[in-house]
Amino acid sequence: MRSSFSFPSGYIIRYARNFADRWESYLLFVLQRPLELLSYNRLRVIKLVSITIFIAVLSAWLLSTNAWFIGVVLLSGILSYAVSSVVVWFLIFILDPIQILQSSSDKTLILALCQGKIIGAVLIDSGGTSSFLLRLYIVSSHRCRGIGSSLVRHLLLRTTTPVYVLALPGLQRFYGRLGFTEINPRNLPYGLQGYNMVFDPSRIPAPIDS
Repeated sequence: MRSSFSFPSGYIIRYARNFADRWESYLLFVLQRPLELLSYNRLRVIKLVSITIFIAVLSAWLLSTNAWFIGVVLLSGILSYAVSSVVVWFLIFILDPIQILQSSSDKTLILALCQGKIIGAVLIDSGGTSSFLLRLYIVSSHRCRGIGSSLVRHLLLRTTTPVYVLALPGLQRFYGRLGFTEINPRNLPYGLQGYNMVFDPSRIPAPIDS
C-alpha cells in the first residue's frame, strides 16, 4: 500500500451509500456541467443563435416570394441542425452520465462533500484486468483547492490494475501530475481504444504531495 495523503481541510470524502447519493451526483453532471460549458462558450452560442435567427428570417422572406425552393432548403437545414443538436445534447449530457445511477460491484462512485453537500464526484469502473476513470467533476466554486486531485489519488492508492482515462486537452497536465502517461489510442487493443492516458501502478507511484 502506498502512502496516504490528507484531504483538503473543510472537506470530507466518502463512498456513495445509496441511490440518493448517486442521484445528487448525476444532477451535478446533467445540470451544472452543461450550464458551465454554455457560459464558457457563450460567445459561440450567441453567434450560432444569431446566425440561426438570420437564416430563419431569410427563409421566411424567401417563402413569401417566388423563391420558395431556396426558402424550403434553408428552413430544412435549420430544422436538421436543431434536431441533431438536441440529440447530441441528450446523448452527451443526459444519457452518457446515466452510469452514475447504476449500482454495480464493478463501478465505484466516490464523493467529495463540503458542509454535508456533494460538491464533487469521481466514478471508476474496475472490472477485469483494467480500470477506467469514467467521470470526474468538481463544482466550479470549489476548484483549485486540490479536491479533484485528492479524489483521483484516493482511487490510485487503492488500485492494482492500470487505470485508463480519456483526458481532454485542457486536463492532460492535470492527469500527468497524478502519474498518468500519454498513450497512442491506435496502439491499444479493442475495448481500450478511445482512452489517451494510463496510470500503471506497477511502474509509476502515485504522487503524494498536494
